[in-house]
Amino acid sequence: MMHSLTHIKRPLVFLHNARCGGNKLNVIFMNQYQRKDWFKLGQNADGTISSNYEQLITDVKIEHRPLYIGHIVYGLHQYFTHPIQYISNVREPIARTLSLYTRWITQENAGTTLPNFLNQSFEADNGMVKRFAGIGEFNGQPFDFINNQPLSSVTVNDAIYTRAQQHVDEFIDDIIVLERLNATSILLEQKYALTPLFALTYNHMNQTGLNQKLSIESVPEQWHEWIVSHNSYDLKLYDYIKRYTDKRIHNLDAETKNSIRIRTLLTEGLTHSNEPYMTIGGFFNQLSLVLGKLKGFGLLDDLFEVCKLVIQHPELIIEHRQAFLQQIKAELTVEQSNQLTACLAAVDA
Repeated sequence: MMHSLTHIKRPLVFLHNARCGGNKLNVIFMNQYQRKDWFKLGQNADGTISSNYEQLITDVKIEHRPLYIGHIVYGLHQYFTHPIQYISNVREPIARTLSLYTRWITQENAGTTLPNFLNQSFEADNGMVKRFAGIGEFNGQPFDFINNQPLSSVTVNDAIYTRAQQHVDEFIDDIIVLERLNATSILLEQKYALTPLFALTYNHMNQTGLNQKLSIESVPEQWHEWIVSHNSYDLKLYDYIKRYTDKRIHNLDAETKNSIRIRTLLTEGLTHSNEPYMTIGGFFNQLSLVLGKLKGFGLLDDLFEVCKLVIQHPELIIEHRQAFLQQIKAELTVEQSNQLTACLAAVDA
């Protein structure tokens, strides 16, 4: 069943920072919500262009959709006739840059050295600060989306950083931090009454093979120094956002903290292959391993909560939910079984 976003009064505009897990979020939005409710800037899954910035602006002026997604740069609010709400995502900058570099050498420019890549890539040089400051690329050239003018070049400095941080302060509660993915996703879901922002069978890799990823621990120290020299402002802004986020998570109520813990038990127990999608059979096989471990440790209440999370997830069709409920009933108390039956009825009503 496709869900509606008509309850969103202030349109959500997703400032999607590259290599921060945003493509999975885009797919979740597109798979769970009615097509009329969202507009995507950028590429389709097959690499073809789905829309450009001129089409995005035209849609904003005419359609007034509840959700705009893609690699949008801060500044789109200027084209709306009513208030909007930005949401975004960030990632630890060294890990993000290594991911950008991996994609570059595996898809576009094999053999490019890291220093050359850092000198060529717009994104790999304080790219998150640029996006939040309203500076992006338009027709392949640097562009200031706040002042609506092209730029001959961009060197991030204190003034640009200050502008970025001021913008971030407007929506810092609505930023998904990849290193705090489950917590920040749940907070965003709760605030805007969204469907779950995690997938059961989808593992979007943005065309970068998992076996080719570079980790912070695996690269030479000199690489760290090169990346830091190009991303000092991104590192500063990421630290600012993460410290705020960690304090916010620390102060959450016990119920929300438990929701984060239960989701983590499920999502960290699912092991994806190099394929972007896992079959539904493969998912249930892995789920049985997760539940088996919980049962083995005597964590029966946690087992029940994980089952409830699965039963309520919109990615599953009713037949899969029903079959799972019948399979798991033997592991539950009568009361728990009745609760899951009620959850199933509520989801499919």
